[in-house]
Amino acid sequence: MLLNPFFLDELLEYLEARKEVSSLLDLGCGTGDAAVKFANRNIAVTGIDFSSEALGKARERAKKSAVEDMVVFQEADLDDFDISALADRYDVIFSKNVYAFLEDKEGFLKKVKAKIDKDNGRFVLMISVLFADTDYSNLLKNISVPHDETRELLDDIFDEVEVHDINYLEDKEVKITYVAR
Repeated sequence: MLLNPFFLDELLEYLEARKEVSSLLDLGCGTGDAAVKFANRNIAVTGIDFSSEALGKARERAKKSAVEDMVVFQEADLDDFDISALADRYDVIFSKNVYAFLEDKEGFLKKVKAKIDKDNGRFVLMISVLFADTDYSNLLKNISVPHDETRELLDDIFDEVEVHDINYLEDKEVKITYVAR
């Protein structure tokens, strides 16, 4: 799934109104769509993904866009990855469409919070969510998470949580972007 470039511009404008964004960690970067778009905006990006094939495509995409010096890609499974081993703290930690597949969601969120820059850094979580009392297809149930549980977990771990970009699609899929600090 490709990231809407207009949404990316809006997201960066929102984030940079609160803090200059010079470093970003992309957890579950896949083929590098978002990572390269962020790097094109002069942001140093570290992209993590478990798929060597996807990372190969991400490196090709970065080279084609002439931002290979702005992006570092690393292979790791997010369920087992020791995020504390990364040397830096990040202005933004970004994760798109991988949260539903994590085994230890609470542990993941706690690791993320520890790596966000303490000076107004942000965690951006883009996911498909499910709302109570709504019937969803089996496919959508497999790639989405319950909104109420996710929001409660974010509220427990982060100091501040905002919800942005709610898009209702024909198949009742809801894309939500949580921004936490």
